[in-house]
Amino acid sequence: MNNLKTKLLSVFCLLLSPFSLFAQDTLYLYKGGNVFYKCALDQIDSIKFTPPNVNTYIVTFDANGGSGSMTPQVFTEGVAQQLSANIFTHGSQFFENWNTKSDGSGNTYTDKQTITVNANMTLYAQWANSNPCPATLTDISGNSYSTVQIGTQCWMRENLKTTKYTNGEDIPNLTIEAQWRYTINGAMCYHGNNPSNAAYYGALYNYKAVQTGLCPEGWHLPTDAEFTIMIDYLIDHGYNWDGGFYGERVAKSLSSVAPGDKGMWTGANVAGSPGSVTDAGESKRNASGFSANPAGNRNALGQYFNLGLSTYYWTATMLDANNISYVCVYYELENLYRFHGSKENGFSVRCVKD
Repeated sequence: MNNLKTKLLSVFCLLLSPFSLFAQDTLYLYKGGNVFYKCALDQIDSIKFTPPNVNTYIVTFDANGGSGSMTPQVFTEGVAQQLSANIFTHGSQFFENWNTKSDGSGNTYTDKQTITVNANMTLYAQWANSNPCPATLTDISGNSYSTVQIGTQCWMRENLKTTKYTNGEDIPNLTIEAQWRYTINGAMCYHGNNPSNAAYYGALYNYKAVQTGLCPEGWHLPTDAEFTIMIDYLIDHGYNWDGGFYGERVAKSLSSVAPGDKGMWTGANVAGSPGSVTDAGESKRNASGFSANPAGNRNALGQYFNLGLSTYYWTATMLDANNISYVCVYYELENLYRFHGSKENGFSVRCVKD
């Protein structure tokens, strides 16, 4: 075997093994599915592969009057990456977004937005002087709800219990299983047909009621992506029950009542779950202030389930005409259960501020 063949084999051994190469063989080079060069192997002295230059750029974060420190982030040219989560603080002010100009007159990026970068740049934190989250809100039925700020979002910290649509019309309260099963209209109910459950658990609504409009003016039903924003914020800021920064282990941080008291949650021996009061993460119980409580559900047949075990929240994300994404907090799971279900189910509603 001549020197040429030895060189070629050293280059192509991984790609062409177990094929045999001979000097009279032809090398074909393709581009876009077409041959743009060919020659016999014995016409080649050597082959050199030069990888393309890959540029990297640095994104620097500026607190813009705030305090704290953030590590500059390396971006590869042309590759979409997620910005690091903001960890700056500014006294009693609230982080709004990033901007390429300190005065907010440049390009704006939200916290953890996915972007591509083609030059070094500095992002300046933008701050709001007042809390964008009001202490309370009132629905059209006159019910008042407390709220909670989680990252850049303002959430209701109680389940909705309105008996009227936002247009003022009454929502039918269907107590009979067959009525619930066969209705094609919006409907509500109280778990077990017990109106006293509304005080702690709120009401349950089918998806037609949600689509007709339930949230007070200036508020809306969160999408699955908006739940993800909240969950990601909690993970990034240490709200997982074990303090880790991966996995959706925030069920305990979302669950109602104070550390050492599981409230109405059924007991469980799973660390980090809402039903456990003995694990090392108990100090994280309801640390987010979201105050999820086990409101249960009503299935498409009109039957009630899971009071004390779980709570299910509708999202505004439809997978198809009959399947809607939802988020579930379950008494013996450390993470959130995220799935989709029939719009005939009866689930709870939490609204988020526009």
